[in-house]
Amino acid sequence: MPAREISRSVQEYLKAIYELGDGAGPVLTSRLAEQLGVAAPSATNMIGRLAEAGMLRHTRYHGVALIGRGAAVALEAIRHHRLWGLFLHRALGVPIDHLHDEGERLEHELSDALEERMTRLLGDPTHDRAREPFDSPLTLRFGAGERVIGHALARRVQVEPRTDRAPATTATRGA
Repeated sequence: MPAREISRSVQEYLKAIYELGDGAGPVLTSRLAEQLGVAAPSATNMIGRLAEAGMLRHTRYHGVALIGRGAAVALEAIRHHRLWGLFLHRALGVPIDHLHDEGERLEHELSDALEERMTRLLGDPTHDRAREPFDSPLTLRFGAGERVIGHALARRVQVEPRTDRAPATTATRGA
């Protein structure tokens, strides 16, 4: 059964467990509830249902880890999210800082046929663009040059519009 035939709620739980556990787990119920913004009893209830469905292993007081079908559904949802993000950025020019929210909305709505077409259009991506930590350096691009700077310096940079219509300086995350 494809991930899109599984409820959004189940997909979100499985995805969160995968991401919090770096793919291997275990993930504590309290951490999962916090990540999803739900009460701990709600998370415990869903964990029980997912364990009964054979999607995860729950060891009392030690947390949960995905198994079999649970890991497959999580990975499919994550892939759909990232495909949408890449497509929206490359094809439609959606700014990088808007991609996560759009990917969250769209990841659940991707047919096999559309996924295949998007994959072909995007050159069959198999890896993400670099994933930088929250306080990653910024790359300033100006004219033909670029410089990598830290956040302390970036907070002091002021960018003013150019009056000669030449490209303005831009800042992006990552090195």
